[in-house]
Amino acid sequence: MASVLFCACAIDERGSARPEPLQLLASGLFPASWTTPRTAFTVDLLKDFHLLSLQAQVNAHDFYRYLRRKTDNVGADDIPDRYRELLISMREFTFLRAARRAGVSPTRNLPPRSLAVLCPACPQPSMNMDPSWQMRAPEEEYIDALFHTVDGNFHQTQKNKPMDPNDRALSLGASYFANDLEFTRFQHNLAPTNKEASARLPEWLDFADHVSRSPLAINSPWMGLRRHVSGYDINCQYRLKFDARIAAIAKRAVDYPSILRYDFPMIVGAVGKFHSAAHRELCRFLFGYYWLPGVGMTDGEAPERIWATLNALASRTSQMTAGHRHDVINDHHSDMNARRVHGIAKQLLAKYTRAVKQGAVTQESLASLERGIENQPGGATKLIEWRAAEREWLAAVTDLKNHASLENPYQPRKAEALSQKQMLERLLAKQPSGVLGRGGLIGAIAEGIGLAEERAAILATLARDGASTSTVIEAKVDALRCRVEEWRAADDTEAQPGAVMNLSFPWDDCECFGQDYGHIDTPDDDMGSERTGASTSERTSRKPSEAVRETYTSAEDLDIPLPSTCDASIIGHAVMIDAVGMERQLWAGQANDALDELRAQLITSYAFKVDQASITGQIALTRANARTRHKWEAVEAAAASYRRARRALARLCGDQQNDLPRRLKKADVRPFLLYMENDGPGKNKQPPSWIWEDLSFTDSAGTKKDYFDDAVRAHWFRQHALNTRWDEELQLVKEEMRRTVRFFRFWQEHWEERAKDSAQGAGPRAYDRRARVRLPKRRDDALRRYAGAQSRELALGRRQLGAVPHPHDEVDYAANADRPSRGTASRQCPA
Repeated sequence: MASVLFCACAIDERGSARPEPLQLLASGLFPASWTTPRTAFTVDLLKDFHLLSLQAQVNAHDFYRYLRRKTDNVGADDIPDRYRELLISMREFTFLRAARRAGVSPTRNLPPRSLAVLCPACPQPSMNMDPSWQMRAPEEEYIDALFHTVDGNFHQTQKNKPMDPNDRALSLGASYFANDLEFTRFQHNLAPTNKEASARLPEWLDFADHVSRSPLAINSPWMGLRRHVSGYDINCQYRLKFDARIAAIAKRAVDYPSILRYDFPMIVGAVGKFHSAAHRELCRFLFGYYWLPGVGMTDGEAPERIWATLNALASRTSQMTAGHRHDVINDHHSDMNARRVHGIAKQLLAKYTRAVKQGAVTQESLASLERGIENQPGGATKLIEWRAAEREWLAAVTDLKNHASLENPYQPRKAEALSQKQMLERLLAKQPSGVLGRGGLIGAIAEGIGLAEERAAILATLARDGASTSTVIEAKVDALRCRVEEWRAADDTEAQPGAVMNLSFPWDDCECFGQDYGHIDTPDDDMGSERTGASTSERTSRKPSEAVRETYTSAEDLDIPLPSTCDASIIGHAVMIDAVGMERQLWAGQANDALDELRAQLITSYAFKVDQASITGQIALTRANARTRHKWEAVEAAAASYRRARRALARLCGDQQNDLPRRLKKADVRPFLLYMENDGPGKNKQPPSWIWEDLSFTDSAGTKKDYFDDAVRAHWFRQHALNTRWDEELQLVKEEMRRTVRFFRFWQEHWEERAKDSAQGAGPRAYDRRARVRLPKRRDDALRRYAGAQSRELALGRRQLGAVPHPHDEVDYAANADRPSRGTASRQCPA
């Protein structure tokens, strides 16, 4: 405690002294009372507590206990209790800081949203939008759309306790909560209605792309936009009767200052990407951010990113009175928004860079896919039909009235998978029948390659199944040994180097793969054993018996001499040119066949796995597991066959490693997504494997060709949607960059005009000058970060979709006659 002597000197003609609270403020002390102050806190102490409460969620009680112990750690309980005064002072202090930041007088009944901190990148009519935004073509309306998400936080529920009816929020209706008084009148005027699951009112509303809190007031300027994109966890139900509820409310409406209009613009309802996995397939494709037009890469999960902060805040606010609770929550939301305003330029540049890079990847993937489709019979016609179908679907999906008649184009129409019998027939039809006929050198090499593949299949079976098949495999090994001896005896004279000296082969007329596929034999190849080609997953974890080891060694020791098994000095000899050239051709064909088989097996394996999810019963599930396992073994066998062919080509090509087919990594052996159940966050950043650039395997699908064609159709729709979303994202981010620069320029001029107002006191003018200096720094930082954006975009090969902000653009904008006047703009401003 300290004694304070106030100054009694007259400051006006009536001889009145300066009010005591103002004398305390001038001395850096904040009074606990504005009439007869008996307690005061230093402004630095209140600033420290304010920052601790925002950053570390320190509550007032703990902070006050800390102050008492800091004053006297032994007799803390003997110190006079000033806890109530701290609560009142802190509440007033935060309100004064919010009013100063917004440039408004700290009075009651402030205009709606006057204390809110707005998002610079989101559309703010009369503030940062393109002067010609209302004249955009309909297909470009999404560029000026407002993206927002709504959700409820049940941790923030207020405790049911006696409340002070006179406790009202100092920021009543001026920040992010609706005006309590108007909302009470609104509830009393509602007609009695039956409870419906789709009528729960969400509590929070966020700007979806930047996680900025939005003021919840229906007369906001965003109601005049042409489109809203609204995300909600249960939008598939909430939107069904939304229009009817709004119409019923409008009929019974009375005069509310914060509700001036009930006509909403067009709203595109969506379900967040994280929550969509818990919805039915119907909801996922009608309300999914993956497929809706004009949403870019928005995920609709903005509120989830701040729940941890708000949950911690709930431990403080749940016991507060209603007015105090609203003030504290509003203050936290303004702080979060202000920090995002300060970092918005860096955030947008990161989004822009990601959009350019990911867009280039998806664009190239789509181009490769369409080239493969066009190379198939009737492929060009299919693409035309698919594009037309997609345009019709996109035009209809945003209207809820059309949902009942829409079909899902993003997964195969046929849900059934190929039967085991049908797949067995197709695989048997592709197996070689008997020993290849002999036709000179090329026949001998072809038969040798066939024997080598058969040996590799035996070794892979032994490595995978172990003793369970050793007896059967022993017989196969013996039969293979006889065939190898017969082949060597019959074809030795043709397959040896000396026998090919007088043979000619038109190698110059044959071209191997000409693409740059990189190097070989890296750990990423996941090639397994050099001789067997068995991957790690193919090998048994059981310790093999002695008989299995002997069988394995016996098969592995079978010598099948081919040009590719010779030393590099022999392969490069002149007499081997014809033989090496022939074997290269045969191994190249083997690689192509293995890729075709791999693609077909991946699609059917994926279909089996999806079908398995609906199977019930232990017996049926066991059979389904066995079928899926056998199918995946076929996938691994095809991948191993391709890798063996590539290794043989690597030996035969010598120094011409650029002529090799692509390296097949473990991550490349995956199907493209066909079903909605597999969609999820992060999937839109993963391009399909390169193996799907060639779709010629569908031509040999036999009776199930329609099944594969339908899978390719769904794959194209998904890839085209992904490419379109990244295109939209790039357009949206560019416009957000431009809006950010305009936003800072707008408020810079606003504070410059306020600083010239001589009617203001010295304090407000000082803060106006400070803000006038701070805003240009934000604008210049944004321009500096965005300056090289377009050049980086072109350097990455992305097609140009529009210019990014440039300082001269801002000069033109400032001089535009459509620029709003100072008097018509609302007074939200960045911190």
